[in-house]
Amino acid sequence: LLYTIGVGIISNSFLHMTGLHACVRMFWNETGPSIMAADVEVKFARRLASNSAKVRGRALNGLRRWISARSSIHNAFSELELLKLWKGLYLCMWHCDKPLLQEELAENFASFIHLFHCSDTAWLFVAVFFKTMAREWHGIDRLRLDKFYTLIRRVVRHCFGYLKSKVWEQGLVGGAVEVLASGPLCPDLSQTCSGVQLHVVEVYVPELIAMATGCVSCVPSLELLQPCCNLLAMTKDLTVAETLCRSIFDPITEGLKAAKLQLDLMQLSECLLRLAVSRETRGKNRKKLYTLHRRCVRLLGCRSLGRATTFCML
Repeated sequence: LLYTIGVGIISNSFLHMTGLHACVRMFWNETGPSIMAADVEVKFARRLASNSAKVRGRALNGLRRWISARSSIHNAFSELELLKLWKGLYLCMWHCDKPLLQEELAENFASFIHLFHCSDTAWLFVAVFFKTMAREWHGIDRLRLDKFYTLIRRVVRHCFGYLKSKVWEQGLVGGAVEVLASGPLCPDLSQTCSGVQLHVVEVYVPELIAMATGCVSCVPSLELLQPCCNLLAMTKDLTVAETLCRSIFDPITEGLKAAKLQLDLMQLSECLLRLAVSRETRGKNRKKLYTLHRRCVRLLGCRSLGRATTFCML
């Protein structure tokens, strides 16, 4: 009946593409046939941001079921479909004003990564999230920044949580590194924006430690830190370089924090040295890399480049 009455307004294919097909039926009783395409996303967002736990729960459960069922097909989601889905979720966060509800929504949205049966689609979901944040970031006023900071942190947390649930499988770690290196940790700000990049840098190591703590299997810490190393070498933004050192590399090379993370410091030292001598490294960043390399060597207690594995304090 919906498609018959609203054939000139919303097409069946559009609803399937946006991921809102299941949600339209939920809204139909209240909205009637005058619903417009833009209204669907807004009403969907408002349902998820509802003060009623019952309404919120029904909307979330419906969306979870739809994502899980759809993702059982290999490459079931295109980038365009996920862009539209994240646009709806972004609108939901935008309309949500209560702090506790904002945290709940951020946790639920970030946890959607675990619903995808195909790892390629899971990483595409994350990549599209960061594209959405980069596109929308400059339109977010200062009163709404905190809730989007929370959303970014939860997405980073669930990225590492997804890897942990898969026992840090090498191929999946490579997919995560590629998404991060080409998105929020890309030196080219045409692929991201400084606000998103700075916050990812600030939460990166704390969230990695949280997922690695108590992990029996070996955590590929160096590989996951590689995008941060490359960013430090290539960034043109002095603030980003200083934040990388303060939030990630200074705690590693000085051993200041209490949490332990298994890390091969000699390999990290060699990685930093390779980047320091590289012709592609920006001149202003070269000195920072040399300094970090020397700190790694001192922390190891040796001046030679012999192999040694140690546990560093982050």
